[in-house]
Amino acid sequence: MATKKSSATEKLLPRVYDDAVSPAAKEVGKTLAKAVRTSLRPVNGVIWTFDQAFDWVSERVSAFLAHEGVKSRRVTPPPIEIEGRVLAGLQIAGPADDVLRNMFAALIGNAMNSDASDRVHPAFVEMLRQITPVEARLLAVLCHAGHPSIVEGDASAKWQIETTYPGGTRSWASVGKSPQIHNEWPKLWERMGLPVSDRTEVSDALSNLARLGIVTQRRINSLDTFDSDELHDPWFYSVTDWIRKLNDFIKAGPGQPMPSPQNDLGIETFEVGDGGFMRAKRRSDTKFESMDFKVSNTVDLLIVDMTYWGKRLGTSCQASAFVHDGAVVLPAWAR
Repeated sequence: MATKKSSATEKLLPRVYDDAVSPAAKEVGKTLAKAVRTSLRPVNGVIWTFDQAFDWVSERVSAFLAHEGVKSRRVTPPPIEIEGRVLAGLQIAGPADDVLRNMFAALIGNAMNSDASDRVHPAFVEMLRQITPVEARLLAVLCHAGHPSIVEGDASAKWQIETTYPGGTRSWASVGKSPQIHNEWPKLWERMGLPVSDRTEVSDALSNLARLGIVTQRRINSLDTFDSDELHDPWFYSVTDWIRKLNDFIKAGPGQPMPSPQNDLGIETFEVGDGGFMRAKRRSDTKFESMDFKVSNTVDLLIVDMTYWGKRLGTSCQASAFVHDGAVVLPAWAR
């Protein structure tokens, strides 16, 4: 029986092989190969050759060093691990984006300036090679800001009312709502010179910058998280302004008339306590025992700050020079 199966298999194999190399199969293979080559071919037009990258960076670095006022005697050969990686990075990034390729040029230019070469670490080239054009613009904006930035979030407050009735029954209600904190996302998109898009793209960009150790991200869910020094920093203007409005909101009280059924409960005055706590005074003929009011905060902020290495990278590639009047633009030497 085994011999018969073996014999049948041996007869089948040549047929399978013949089918695989038949004209029809060969044609399918050619069609697939052609589709792959056609899909890859556009890359030939957007990837620079080594000579193209070398010629471009030579001209651009000369313009950069001249703009920085660097004398010829201060120009030194860059370390090979920096020059080689920059040229490799430019072969891909060069044709794709003006901002990113000029950051490469500034980085190697600083590496060739004997007065600035000590600030350029070879790892910075790898960082630039792993970021996208969107992330390069975000890097420029954050470096130019020079302080932590609130890039996402919301903060609001409302009065929470707890009413206690005879027998211990309680009910809860909300009254009023404070102004919300300003959201920085739209401004970031405007500064980056990009069309308004899905915030996921910027969120992914921030995550990649954090992965590379360029920025830190901190999620804030309570105002108690901030220390007094942060609350006095100028960069914190949007939060301090909201806190001021929150205090005004607390001082104003929940307002009158009260929403039903509270407006029928005989409230005359309020006793104000600390932290936005209030207790209602009532007439003797009302049917509830007490009514307590307290301000409830909802805080959810994402704060991004540059790390030590991120700041050094930004200095090495002149990132802040790519921002002018709140928008990402090319510096004079890069035009």
